Amino acid sequence: MDMSFAPIASEISYGVKEVKEIAFRWSVPGVKLDKTSASSKNGCVQEQNTCSRCYRNNRIAPEGVCYSQEECLTACPSVLQKQCWFLDECDDGKTNTLDWCEEFVCKRQETTCEDLVIKGDEATKLDIVFVAEGFHTAADFQLLREKYPLHIAELLKREPFKPNSNKVNFHLVSGSFDFGYTKPGNLDKARELATKVARHCYPNADEIVVFVNRQGVGETGIFATHGEHYALTSIYDPVMFVHEFGHSFGALGDEYIEWYLFDGEPNRNSFNDQAATAFNSPNIDHQVGCPKWCTGPAVKVEDECTRITDETTCRRHNRYLDTMYNKWTTSEPTQNCVWLPRPHPLFQSRCVKIYDNTDLGSNCLQGAGCYHGAWSSQTFYRPSPDSIMRTLNDPSLGFNSVSIEHMRSLLSKYS
Repeated sequence: MDMSFAPIASEISYGVKEVKEIAFRWSVPGVKLDKTSASSKNGCVQEQNTCSRCYRNNRIAPEGVCYSQEECLTACPSVLQKQCWFLDECDDGKTNTLDWCEEFVCKRQETTCEDLVIKGDEATKLDIVFVAEGFHTAADFQLLREKYPLHIAELLKREPFKPNSNKVNFHLVSGSFDFGYTKPGNLDKARELATKVARHCYPNADEIVVFVNRQGVGETGIFATHGEHYALTSIYDPVMFVHEFGHSFGALGDEYIEWYLFDGEPNRNSFNDQAATAFNSPNIDHQVGCPKWCTGPAVKVEDECTRITDETTCRRHNRYLDTMYNKWTTSEPTQNCVWLPRPHPLFQSRCVKIYDNTDLGSNCLQGAGCYHGAWSSQTFYRPSPDSIMRTLNDPSLGFNSVSIEHMRSLLSKYS
């Protein structure tokens, strides 16, 4: 596209001031450059965002008006000190530094890219990239060196990764990074920045795992829109890493239920709006009898909970009143009931056990059954009484047979 650079005189109103400036703009053929006044500083800042997007992408703004970046800055003197607007416009061209835009300021951080375990070419292997977050001191990095081998070992000792360990490469990207996971409302931006860090060193990474230098952290997500598999976990807990990796690599769902149910509270998640995600999880079924991995009819059972017909009795079954906290609690969780918003589709009762290890399936995949209680709800089913997708504090647990078969098929594309 041909462009010409020409000075123009501009008169722009904002707030109560009238400002006359000489501004320079890019004259882009076919793009409307007529101005509108910014009525307030807030309006001007919003206008600046639109201008900058248009300026970078050669697109007409939604209202049909497109300014040059210079004109926008003239209209909004308060933003003149902003160095950048977009995550990727601060690159200094050096391979040993990561550059990004944060709160309108260019940030730079020295970055170390390290191959930990290499089994072959990245084109044929599953490449897992660890990114270290919150490691700053020599003691921090010593901790990282001590812990990351435990995470690798914890994953590779379990099926289906143990016999496929020759298909997996592990890498580490480290630096004095703080992505801002603890800032309210900053999770998406932190994910974007962590992903940029990983792909700065390893553009073709299959899985990105952020090791956070604090305890009790674990959340995960699959970025389907970007085609990126991503997990966040604590450097202190290798078992949690395996659980989170089950989410990100295998799209596995949680097989546990919420602990508040053990206090006698009604189930807030039964028949919940997370169903669409659960339907796509290979190890979670919402249909009676678990037809995802069982071909026979469901087995209907009756127990002390399903016989109860009123909410108060259901919620207090095998519970006692904790006078300190003034609530009903339990010492025998496997014998407790929960009251549902409407009758359970299999048991046809609003009162059911919180969780139960009775197999309700028939003709199931070898090693699997159909057990009610998963994805924080009594109306979803899991393939086994217990697994690492259900219990996070038992290092002896692995993935159940349904999860193993699914992830084995995913690993088959690597060599």
